[in-house]
Amino acid sequence: MKKIITILLTVCFITVSGAQELTPFKDEKNKWGYKDEKGNILIEAKYDWAEDFQNYNYDLAKVTLNQKVGYIDKTGKEIIPLKYDYFYGFSEGISAVTQNGKMGFISKNGEELTPFSYDNVGEFSEGLAAVSINQKWGFIDKTGKIIIPLKYDFTGGETPSKFSEGLAAFRLKEKIGFIDKTGKEVISSKYDLSGNFSEGLVAVSINYEWGFINKSGKVIIPLEYNLCGKFSEGLAPVKKGIKWGYLNKKGKVIIPLIYEFAEEFKSGKGKVYLNGNQFYIFENGETTLVEDE
Repeated sequence: MKKIITILLTVCFITVSGAQELTPFKDEKNKWGYKDEKGNILIEAKYDWAEDFQNYNYDLAKVTLNQKVGYIDKTGKEIIPLKYDYFYGFSEGISAVTQNGKMGFISKNGEELTPFSYDNVGEFSEGLAAVSINQKWGFIDKTGKIIIPLKYDFTGGETPSKFSEGLAAFRLKEKIGFIDKTGKEVISSKYDLSGNFSEGLVAVSINYEWGFINKSGKVIIPLEYNLCGKFSEGLAPVKKGIKWGYLNKKGKVIIPLIYEFAEEFKSGKGKVYLNGNQFYIFENGETTLVEDE
């Protein structure tokens, strides 16, 4: 019994120790390393720059040495070697990186998934990522296989498109439409700008007027607004003139357009701005002042 208790205590100690917080510090030689909460140096100061360990980076930290970037774990082990020029952040466990002027993708374990042959890329979403060579865009999967040929002028509106709810925006001859994951054009290219699908609808624009269409391309909310956000929890922020409010999916104004700016709903509330103040707003229109965050 004592042996079992000893083993359990040891496991608990290792777990707690492994969960310790490490903070970057700079020494007198302007080199960066990491200390624990008690100030003990656990990773020596040898980097030109060091960032925090982050959960969204799989408990890895980005470090720089001699103008090359990589990731280390909390023991100081290089998980992703310091040989890349730039990292663009992880999505679905994969990050776009730049090396010698070309872009490719690596996994969170440092495995190079694609050749470094792309001029530009987007992030992975629903298993696919937009890539570009010679100003033509298409989509690849996580093995680097081309799923949708690189034939589009662009994918998306102002930034590279990503798949959302099974559809992604594409651009041909200055107009935007939508394709599915087989490359089938399910909504013809006739829009100037677009967002990403959310809750079955997407914001689109023609001649600077915005509204919403569904996945068959049917206009659900007329293109009569100056700007539109995406639907979240059944509501979308919209702007007409200089004021913002919220619509439901039928196009009915649920919260009047009286605010200077409005953000998407999350966890039952949105955030609005008025007269220099920020407020949380609820579906019934009630507000509470946002204290300093």
